[in-house]
Amino acid sequence: MNAPDPPETVEAPPYVLPAVLILVTLAFILLILDFYKAIVWAFVFALLAYPLYTRLRGRAGGRGAAAGLTTVVVVLLVLLPAIGFGTILARQATDVVQGIQDGEIDPAAPVRWITEQVPRLSRWLESVGVKVGDIESQLSGSISSGGELVASQVFVLGQGALRTSLLLALTAYLLFFFLYDARRILRFIQQALPI
Repeated sequence: MNAPDPPETVEAPPYVLPAVLILVTLAFILLILDFYKAIVWAFVFALLAYPLYTRLRGRAGGRGAAAGLTTVVVVLLVLLPAIGFGTILARQATDVVQGIQDGEIDPAAPVRWITEQVPRLSRWLESVGVKVGDIESQLSGSISSGGELVASQVFVLGQGALRTSLLLALTAYLLFFFLYDARRILRFIQQALPI
């Protein structure tokens, strides 16, 4: 009785493996593209908070407690104030735009004040062919159109609030594990890099 013939193997051309590797890498990049900011910020916060983590590790009773406490400290001292500052800034921008649209704020007032305070400047501008009234009207028009743009984006900003909240939560989550597994991650990087 004869033994069965081994199955035939097909060799791929030499460009197939690099092409597949490039395609898989691009797919991976597209997959994490939405999360790269959260990953980078968690890494930065882990680098900055690592000295605190090492101090707490001995006192807090282990890696998990120290990583958790360090994450809470970073959230309370960095992330929450940043959220508050961003909220205040958005509210102020909205109020300024609303004031310009309602006529309570005159964007041309600074130009008028300067020309009133420095009459030589306005005479010089007019001597070179620049009309101060034109500057005021162009400035008012530009700020009004810019204000309308900002006002239209406020709704978009509100829609992005949930996404931002989720990314901040992901940042805190990753920060915890970057701190908790810091030695393993560093060992892995040292082994992976051909240095």
